Amino acid sequence: MTDMNRAIVWLTVVVAAVVVAIVAWWWVDKEEPPPLGPIAFETAVPDPTSAELVPEAHCSPSVPGWTASGENEMSQAELVAWYSDRFGPVNDQVTEFINEALNSPGPGYRGPRTLVLDDLQVIYGTLDNGSTWFAVRTYESVSHLCPPRDTDVWDPEQVTAWSYEGVCGQVIRFYGVEFGTRGYGTNASDRNQATLAEPPEGWEVLPYPNGRSVSWSLEDPSRIYANPGDGNWYEYNRDNLCYLD
Repeated sequence: MTDMNRAIVWLTVVVAAVVVAIVAWWWVDKEEPPPLGPIAFETAVPDPTSAELVPEAHCSPSVPGWTASGENEMSQAELVAWYSDRFGPVNDQVTEFINEALNSPGPGYRGPRTLVLDDLQVIYGTLDNGSTWFAVRTYESVSHLCPPRDTDVWDPEQVTAWSYEGVCGQVIRFYGVEFGTRGYGTNASDRNQATLAEPPEGWEVLPYPNGRSVSWSLEDPSRIYANPGDGNWYEYNRDNLCYLD
């Protein structure tokens, strides 16, 4: 065997080993998406439509379901009626809370409308061409969102809230809406300091395992009060999220 042939054989072996290693790493390291759950894509998407399933491998596999998005020539009202007739009744309280919180005055997010039903959630808005863009989520939780892997889920049965450490302190996602402890500060201690505060009188209190609670109201959906289990209440605000400046 000539030196050239030896070099070619050696290069082939090296390349093959690298390919095998990459495939093996991908196979071991990849995160499987959660199971789809009982609602079929064909059942939960109006026809005709351009909707396609959206892979969300970051979701916890403990919450079955899926997300699909696309557009349809229905108007917003027709789309709402289509879903309400098939998957109603509408969870009016959660629907109003999410819509008011996401579209409340202040520097927070302005976006499409949300419809929460017993079996799924629909997010929708009008496109420039007049058709309706929508996304449908069927995750088996109250707001039909999937908690990401490695987040602290407050209630594994209902999945109405979970928390994690954000850029500027702790963030709680409650009914699909994110609330933070503080926004920008002059130093890290300022940013991560939660504000002690009692919930206003008359606000609803939702208890969770391990002594946790969330107090909330449709009167002011831009903030919640949370007891993380230490016996104290802290104020969390929509405006106190760094990326909502």
